[in-house]
Amino acid sequence: MIPAILSDARTGGAAGITKMRFSECKRTVFDECMRPGGFAFSLRENRVDEAAFGRLIGAVDALTAHVSRESSIDRLVVACLFELPWEMENTVGHYAKQSPELGALVSRMADGLRRSINNLLWSGLESHYESLE
Repeated sequence: MIPAILSDARTGGAAGITKMRFSECKRTVFDECMRPGGFAFSLRENRVDEAAFGRLIGAVDALTAHVSRESSIDRLVVACLFELPWEMENTVGHYAKQSPELGALVSRMADGLRRSINNLLWSGLESHYESLE
């Protein structure tokens, strides 16, 4: 078994990313979820890239500010994020065999992404329900 590579997240992450433009947020989500070298690709290749995960979470959180007043979310964003938390959770056992700490980290990452996606989907939604009446 090839041991997982854990990147150093001290230089990456979500710091300052909340000021991103909508198009930058979408691009970051797409890059980290779908492109070779992105977070999801690295996870599938036995690398836990915390910096890439920080960029992904930062972009999702920044998108929340952009879409909280909108009645819909871009289909590309939804397609990118739809199954990633579950895909991540499915790798926990693999990473836990290499290191219990690594398995716990990936599990926390999946939970964090799930929370950010939940915030993205539900932030500001109450005002849209009120306008339907």
